[in-house]
Amino acid sequence: MTQFIPFQYDGLAHAVILTLGAAVAGLIGLRRHRLANHGPALTWTAGLTVVALLGYEVQILFRQAAEKGKSEACYSNLRVMGVAISKYVQVKGRYPDANLWRDEIGLYLSGEDAATIFRCPGSSSTSYYAYNPAMSSISTERIERPADTVVLSDSRVDGIGGASDVDRNRHIGGCFLLMADGKPRWWSVRNTPRDITWTP
Repeated sequence: MTQFIPFQYDGLAHAVILTLGAAVAGLIGLRRHRLANHGPALTWTAGLTVVALLGYEVQILFRQAAEKGKSEACYSNLRVMGVAISKYVQVKGRYPDANLWRDEIGLYLSGEDAATIFRCPGSSSTSYYAYNPAMSSISTERIERPADTVVLSDSRVDGIGGASDVDRNRHIGGCFLLMADGKPRWWSVRNTPRDITWTP
């Protein structure tokens, strides 16, 4: 079963708590200053502005957290499909047919994974995975560089799609590819790795 971890993000919770704590402490300090000096240290308008800005910052942090969670779930999906494809290849001696790849690797997935794993959890309504048509029914002997050859990708099209269909910015700054060795790989929007090939 693919496990989705909704909140585990590099100190994000600590950043939110510290930000809110600093805001509350600051407002309390200003309130005490006003009472001690009998004068307005901070107008309500300025105070509300500070709170609004902090709220906006927290919203951005939580949005980034949600996107990172989707990215991790996508990686996990591809990792599980990579294991299934590797098992299929070991048995059949070839890669799945591009038109039947879901059915063919579905035999090597648990029932729960097969029901949910073929759709990327990205935010877009077209968050698909697509099978590289050049890999359709290719024998393992023809793959010279399995670690560099794309089998599946984050794609704007459903089912079958090549390099031109990849959704390059689906996740935070890039997308994922599944290589012929069964391992997911990150593809940044900032560069195109020269060692990646779509043709076996």
